[in-house]
Amino acid sequence: MKSLTLFASLLFGATFGFADPTTLASLKGVYVFTERGDVGNGQAVAGLGMMTLDGNGNVTCSETIQTEGSNKTTTCSGTYVINIDGSATVKLMHTITPDPDAATTDDQTFSASYKILATANGSQLKGIRTDNGISVIADFTK
Repeated sequence: MKSLTLFASLLFGATFGFADPTTLASLKGVYVFTERGDVGNGQAVAGLGMMTLDGNGNVTCSETIQTEGSNKTTTCSGTYVINIDGSATVKLMHTITPDPDAATTDDQTFSASYKILATANGSQLKGIRTDNGISVIADFTK
């Protein structure tokens, strides 16, 4: 069983992960993304956006989210780190731009955390939200 686990780890590590998992610069560039899932209590969500990683641990993004039967536009900023296993952790703070026709026009904010894996050349990323009670997956393309 140990050899099977080691083989799977080596295979997975060779296929996914960043070129140099010790540097933030191994994850840099502009990615378009889609995400879909459930944000709790059976509330479905789908999103489409653009994310920029600066190679120094900072991230910005903009996204259109469809949930509760309406579209919402968000901007976000945050940080990312490269983990020892070659994955990345991304932590974001989103601000929802209020809909001028909505009952409330107050800005709303929410945080989101992701675990991200990259293809060998880094042009494609796969992510999952790691916030409790939320089941969302994301695909990123450079």
